[in-house]
Formats: sequence, structure tokens, C-alpha cells
Amino acid sequence: MARILLMPGLDGSAKLFDRFAAEIPTEHNVKAIIYPNEMTRLDELYAYAMDSIVDGEPPVVVAESFSGVLLCQMLRDQVPLRAAVFAASFSVAPHPTLISLALGMPEFVARVSTSIAISHACLNGIDDTTLKTQISECVKSVPYRTLTGRLNSLLRIQDKPCISDVPILVLAAKHDRLLDRRSKQSLRRTFQSATVVEINSPHFLLQAHPKVCWQEIARFINLA
Repeated sequence: MARILLMPGLDGSAKLFDRFAAEIPTEHNVKAIIYPNEMTRLDELYAYAMDSIVDGEPPVVVAESFSGVLLCQMLRDQVPLRAAVFAASFSVAPHPTLISLALGMPEFVARVSTSIAISHACLNGIDDTTLKTQISECVKSVPYRTLTGRLNSLLRIQDKPCISDVPILVLAAKHDRLLDRRSKQSLRRTFQSATVVEINSPHFLLQAHPKVCWQEIARFINLA
């Protein structure tokens, strides 16, 4: 049995973990961290996540997308973890110029752009209406100031190599259009001893391919 903590993407909710969590056998103790909407700075999100990390045995942490930068800091701080799993994540800001432009857009324009990005950059146009609707509604439920605040926080992170004794698995989406080349490769540079598994998937790989993702994680933690 493993204690598994799920750290969410930019939205900060646990809503998009439903499909993935359903693949995890009930013998495991699974908890999804939910970030309060008022928290946007990385330091306060880190402190909030740490409250769950330290409460119990060393967990397997699965960090999706945005939360990967928080998991990077945990590894740098030598937080005791059974394993660290990055899912379509990064250790440097993806497309920093585009993020800066997005932060200057009016909310209405940004919301429309986000809807287009979900379909074409995050899901690559896959024909799954239910998933598209779920992701779109999830993002719409988050206050605009929360999304922009968290995006802005990404512009301040720096990519630094790190040596960690914690087993590290990087689940990389082969067809990730949301990340640029630099951010796609960032975790491999930061953690050179990490195990990298590429999955034939768009950016939302835990949602598009939950069974494959769990199989890879289960195989990895059984060796950890």
C-alpha cells in the first residue's frame, strides 16, 4: 500500500483527477490537495502543500503541470518522499513571452483564448466532448485573478540542477502543445537521474490516458 498525494494543475482543484483516481486500486491511500483560490504565490502554495506532505508516512507525490515547480522545491529541500512523479510538468515557465502577453489581455479575451487553448493546445482536438466540457467548466470556475496570479508566479522561477535521493518519474506527453521545447526538457536537465516515460498523449495526459499513467506509476513505485 502507498500513500499517494495528487497535486493539481493551474486551476488548483481536484476535479480533473477523477478519471485518474478511479484507476488507482482502493488499497492505496489517495488524497488530492486543493489550493484555495486566494493563494497565487508559489511560496504560499508550497507551504500549503507541505501541510499535507508532513502529515503521515512519506508519500508518493504526483504533481500535474503547474504543481511540478512546487515538487521541484520539495526535492531541493530534501522533503522525505517515497517517490516523486511529474505529469506533463516543467521546472521553468513555458512560453514566458506568451504568458506575459496573456497577463495583459482583458479578461473576456483571455477567457476566449483559454477555451481555444484547451481544445487545440491541451487536448490537441481529441474527440472527447465530456472531457472538454469538464476541463472548460473547471477553468471557468476559478477566479480570473487566481489564474493570472499563478501564471505570473511562474515567470519568477529559475531552473537549477538538483541531486535528490528520491526516486523521480517524469511522465512526458509526446504531443504536448502547451509546453515549449525548453520547458519540455527542463525536468530532464534539473533531475538528470530521473526516469522518463513518454506517453502518446496531449498535455492533459492524466485525463486522456489515466490507465496508462497509473500503470507506469505503479510499476515505478513498486521498484522505489
